[in-house]
Amino acid sequence: MNRLVIGVVAALLAIGTIGYQGMMIKALNAEVALANDKTEQANKNRDEVAASLRDSEASKQALIADLKHRDAVLAKRDAALQKSKQELAELSNTLRGLRKNDDEYKTWSQARVPDAVIRLLRHTRTGESDSEDGD
Repeated sequence: MNRLVIGVVAALLAIGTIGYQGMMIKALNAEVALANDKTEQANKNRDEVAASLRDSEASKQALIADLKHRDAVLAKRDAALQKSKQELAELSNTLRGLRKNDDEYKTWSQARVPDAVIRLLRHTRTGESDSEDGD
């Protein structure tokens, strides 16, 4: 009878151990499946970030190209502005020299305005037209 009880206890222990190991295997398989899902999600996220990074890099390159173009345009504009300022300074100096040295410039305000110009100005200021004058 002792052998029978020992045999039954040994059988129960074997069945319990096998059952426990089966549950542990299922739990480990579930953990592996969860880890695989997390790995897939991480790979998917990595691919999305890589695609976003490529798009961002392309956008950055386009912005850099646009900035270089704008810099070139601004450099041209600045060069043209400098040239215009230089021409203006030269013309201003020429005008100052004429004002000081040119006799015609000094006396132009003393010249008599022709009568036809005076009539035209008077006519323009009063708002009369040619048809009202009877001309």
